[in-house]
Amino acid sequence: MEKRQSRRSYPREVVMQVLSSCYDHPTAYAVYERARKIKPDISKGTVYRNLKLLEERGEILALSTGGVFTHYDGHTEKHSHFVCKKCGKIEDVFVKTPVPAELCEKFVVTESKCVYYGYCEKCAPENGAVLKN
Repeated sequence: MEKRQSRRSYPREVVMQVLSSCYDHPTAYAVYERARKIKPDISKGTVYRNLKLLEERGEILALSTGGVFTHYDGHTEKHSHFVCKKCGKIEDVFVKTPVPAELCEKFVVTESKCVYYGYCEKCAPENGAVLKN
């Protein structure tokens, strides 16, 4: 059976507008709060359903960083993420990370996700870490 294309919806466009205009990787609730500023009558359920649909379509990224909440990224170009272990800040990281040759010998790798963990510029000194310049 052919999957039906869902029609465009203003609430979905609002969710996309919120995510495409930010780089701080908000949680679903933060997306909801920001969407309410654009469309005050939008419901939390509508935002959550649209986040799920947009993720399934590959129009947004859902980031599980080891914490309780999933974070969302409206920028789907190839990139990795850095998560600060102290403050939880998430930043986009654009590095070339080739697939290791030994993986290619045993598997057909179609995609990968990379998340780096450590301390951000602000939190590093507080944790005895030294940034290398």
